[in-house]
Amino acid sequence: MEKIVVFGGPIYECLTQFDRGEPGSFDVIIDQLKDPDADYRQLNRLILEIKKCAPLLTKQHVKMLRTLLGMGWGDFPDQILNSWLTTVQAVVTSQPVHLRPTLSSLVNVFRG
Repeated sequence: MEKIVVFGGPIYECLTQFDRGEPGSFDVIIDQLKDPDADYRQLNRLILEIKKCAPLLTKQHVKMLRTLLGMGWGDFPDQILNSWLTTVQAVVTSQPVHLRPTLSSLVNVFRG
């Protein structure tokens, strides 16, 4: 049976499943974040849903943070850029373990 994650769906459930060793839903979220053809409204809802779950994003979920950081955020409309910024901020402030990968990723943007 194929698992389907809808944009804006219960990210916390996907994180819980991932923690139990079931990465399917988590990987679908990652794929949705990487999709260059994603609708901006849907992408914004997904990013905001991740923000709500920021305290749950532990070190084991670093792939989600790295995907967020690797998005082409410079090309986002202002509304999505603001959502992206507040989500990354929420993740880093609620889980300081993510500060180093975040800073490293941002430094690499300016080096490149």
